Amino acid sequence: MLNGGTSRLFSVDTMSQEKENTRFKSSSGCQRLKPTSELSVPNLADISNPDTRHCLYGLDADLIMLGLLSHDPHFCLLREEVTFGRKTKKSSGLANANFYLLHISLLREYLNLEFISLKEQIPFEYDLERIIDDFILMGIFVGNDFLPHLPDLHINEGALERIWTIYKSILPTAGKFTLRV
Repeated sequence: MLNGGTSRLFSVDTMSQEKENTRFKSSSGCQRLKPTSELSVPNLADISNPDTRHCLYGLDADLIMLGLLSHDPHFCLLREEVTFGRKTKKSSGLANANFYLLHISLLREYLNLEFISLKEQIPFEYDLERIIDDFILMGIFVGNDFLPHLPDLHINEGALERIWTIYKSILPTAGKFTLRV
């Protein structure tokens, strides 16, 4: 096990960066990209350059929430297709892998379409960033890898839709957004 901040973790990180840099330099399609690891990237909240682009790789669905939480307009997630069952030698390896790219900006647009009807209903200024903060907070109630879901809020039984419907009906009378930032 590698613990954060240990010399072993930094050693593994350095080795993986060297390997990735070599691979990126030899690939014609990646000449303009600069691979970095999470250990060398500043805190997402501290990044203020609006032209910075972020692409985070990982299989964890919670990374979607992290991307939204960054409030960065240029954030995307790259993940491999997850398949279950027996794998054949032919289908293994990066050359045969299917990847999916999620642009968080597109998700933000969809969230705005979902909640824009509140603009005319709430007695305070509509703020998509605050709506997204509330969206993330309420998403926690259905559980994730670290927290169990609340009783009777099962994601596969429509819990997200139920929470958003309740949120949209209560927010106009609440007088403020749920999460105070």
